Amino acid sequence: MRVPGLGVLLGALLLAAAACSIIQASQTEKRVVKALAADQRTAAYQFDVSCDEQGTVVITGTLYRPEEMAVVTQIARAVQGVKQVVNHCELEEPGSTLFLDDTITAPYLP
Repeated sequence: MRVPGLGVLLGALLLAAAACSIIQASQTEKRVVKALAADQRTAAYQFDVSCDEQGTVVITGTLYRPEEMAVVTQIARAVQGVKQVVNHCELEEPGSTLFLDDTITAPYLP
C-alpha cells in the first residue's frame, strides 16, 4: 500500500537532519576557535578551523614552537562535539620576517 506524500515527508526529514548536522558542525567550529583563543598558550595565534558533520576538525595556522602543535590538538580534542582533530598547523621557519612580539625597536622608513 502506498501512502500519499510519504516520499515528500521522508525527503523533508532527511533535509532537516542534514541542516541539523551542518549547524552542529558550525557550532563545534566556533567552540574550537573560542577554546584556542581562551588558552594563554595559543591565544596569540590566529587559526582557521573547519568541522565536518562527523565531528572531524581541521586546524591550520602558523606556530613558533614545535611543542605548541600538541597543545593545539589537545585543546581542540577537549571541545564538545569534536571526534577527531587534523592539525595542519605549520612551524614558522627560523629567521623569518614574522615577529614573536609586538615590540618596535626602530621606526619604519620606506
